[in-house]
Amino acid sequence: MDETRDRWVPLVLLTVGVAALGPVLAIVIGVDGRLGRWMLIGALTYLVLGTALGIVALLIAGHFLGVNYGRIGTVALKLAGTFAMTSVIRVLVAPVGCMGMLITLAVFLGLLQYLFELEPVDLIWTALIIWLVQVAAFVLLTNSLLAGG
Repeated sequence: MDETRDRWVPLVLLTVGVAALGPVLAIVIGVDGRLGRWMLIGALTYLVLGTALGIVALLIAGHFLGVNYGRIGTVALKLAGTFAMTSVIRVLVAPVGCMGMLITLAVFLGLLQYLFELEPVDLIWTALIIWLVQVAAFVLLTNSLLAGG
């Protein structure tokens, strides 16, 4: 077990990401008061749901790819750190448009590769499966809300 890669780096990513999220939202978007609080709540909710969905995605990916991502607690910490940091970066680079999305994707892939020590093919499939699980959850949630149930 690599203590730095498995515990300390994800913990720093999570701490810095969560601590920076509120001020970054306020500064970059210029929002204060009620709307700013709701945006922060939304971002933190995404962090929690994203981590839970990421765990599900890694269980699926691990089955199909034959990759062992590690213990569930370590996986949750790594995913939470990754999602927290990429959320902050996404907000910071949003004004850049498509280039900002590419920067966020590059950071996301870099963190996944570093934290989980994935081969390039496994990295791409893992990221794709995480994205598909998140999209599927969003579609199900949206359809449920639109159907009134």
